[in-house]
Amino acid sequence: MNPEEASRAAEILRANALLTAHAGRFTLARHAWDEPFVRAAAASIGKSYRLLTPRIGEVIRVGDEEQQFQTWWTSIE
Repeated sequence: MNPEEASRAAEILRANALLTAHAGRFTLARHAWDEPFVRAAAASIGKSYRLLTPRIGEVIRVGDEEQQFQTWWTSIE
């Protein structure tokens, strides 16, 4: 599922949150490593769910709707 499809699925399922997965871990694809994050963030603008984009190893506090995630991939070269 690509980021736009995942966004659409989250909307259809009325999800509270969308967690990016299998992105930014390894360079296996033909696109830039951060492209899935960029596309997921763009596809999630104005949606009813929260986009969760933790750094690898960052703790996600389930049920904590106040927890914020930065666009950390924009500051890595």
